Amino acid sequence: MNNKNTISTPLLIKYIYHETSVLENERIEAALMDNWALNEQMNALEKAHRNLPKVKFAPENSTIQDILKYSSETPAPEPFC
Repeated sequence: MNNKNTISTPLLIKYIYHETSVLENERIEAALMDNWALNEQMNALEKAHRNLPKVKFAPENSTIQDILKYSSETPAPEPFC
């Protein structure tokens, strides 16, 4: 069976982000060893992934301080009854 037809681009992207199962990893890695075109596609996706801007998941300390200041100055809303 041709592994190129069974390994999709979305599956390769999941692999790059470590979102694939052990079974999928084995299937992808075997296909990459056997299929030059798939390997080239994977290299292009990995290069694109490296060039993506890195996302910052934590807010700036000043943002946290602004939120805390706002919450201390603003009364809590009345509950609905």
